[in-house]
Amino acid sequence: MILLVLLTMSIQGQVPSSLLLARDSSFRTSLAIMLAEGDAGIGSPALNRRFFDRMLWGGELKDWHTDQLLESMKEVSRAGFGASGRIHFYGMSDTLFGLSDWGMHTAVGTAWHAQAGFSRGLFEAIFKGNARHRGDTLVLDPFSGQYQSWQKFGFGLFHKKTFSSAMLSLVSGQDYRRLEVRDAGLYTSPLADSLSLHYAGEYTRSDTANRGWGAGNGIGLALDLEYNRPLATGDGFISVSLQDFGWVAWNKSTQHMTFDSLTTWEGYSTEQLFGSDGLPAIEPVDSIHTTTRSGVRWQMLPFRVQVRMMKYIARSTLLDVGMTLQPGHYAVPMVQAGLSHFLSDRMLVTGRLGIGGYGTFSAGAECQWMPGGRWLIRAGTHNVAGWINEDARSMDAYFSLACFFNRNS
Repeated sequence: MILLVLLTMSIQGQVPSSLLLARDSSFRTSLAIMLAEGDAGIGSPALNRRFFDRMLWGGELKDWHTDQLLESMKEVSRAGFGASGRIHFYGMSDTLFGLSDWGMHTAVGTAWHAQAGFSRGLFEAIFKGNARHRGDTLVLDPFSGQYQSWQKFGFGLFHKKTFSSAMLSLVSGQDYRRLEVRDAGLYTSPLADSLSLHYAGEYTRSDTANRGWGAGNGIGLALDLEYNRPLATGDGFISVSLQDFGWVAWNKSTQHMTFDSLTTWEGYSTEQLFGSDGLPAIEPVDSIHTTTRSGVRWQMLPFRVQVRMMKYIARSTLLDVGMTLQPGHYAVPMVQAGLSHFLSDRMLVTGRLGIGGYGTFSAGAECQWMPGGRWLIRAGTHNVAGWINEDARSMDAYFSLACFFNRNS
């Protein structure tokens, strides 16, 4: 069982700040802007990068490491993993509805999102075993895990001066899984000669006959909104955005299973061990009750709401604060604050401190550069420690590349 699943990025999900605040605004005379973005990350307040590395890429989990994680782990914790990629096209020269300040905005993208909430007892049973719980029941619940992947094809409009936008997207659902265990426990007899495992819950999975990227196991709609407003003092912006607000109808081959089971293993008897017939196989005694139904199931996408403010506090320095709310996620609200500084008219560097999300405290860095006024390159991370310290609780990276198609090109 994998105990990792999605970290949704925070501030870079909105339009790059260089498009709002850059001193070199020559890009606004472009015919069009093409923006490609990508991000990926993983995090948990209970697990660290060393654990994620061993689980994803292989390697030995040392006893001291799992002991360390278990000692600091709360009774119920969370973890998340995710990645996404998008390509945006902004038409700077076209006019919509007779309004010269408004243009066409189209985008295509793909995303993978997963998350898990798990108990301390489940982690102990998987990675430390049940030896310390003879004559007792190790509580394994609650456990809840969810995974979704999808592709989006969107069309909308945007305001050329503020890059406020509205977009409606057709969503093609690729894969959906959800496991909810409400009651589970593992009993070990005092002599450790028998085990009894009980578990109850439900499991949903999309069509298993059609797999892979772009599988099209569901169809839906999603709304993306972004509102960027200059501050009344004219020295910054405030931004509010809503991303991936929508649903997917997973097709009629989607299966939903409920289960309520008890499985008991009895150890070998002396006669079985030393008899002439050899060593027999242990056959568990099951009392399994399951119900399976197939049919269309509607599932909401993991949407998020973001608020950000950037305000000049000196000639070349801005205060940069923001918050990300993720309803329906196991992540807590993420709050970030930092400073951005223009090293030149075309280069902006940012340092941020944050807390929340799927991880804990983090310190990030970002750089935006507009070489020649023709390109925009942005790269950053929310947690620098994730790249240099195996004890860090999160690791992520994001990247953007924009091309400005000028009239004389």
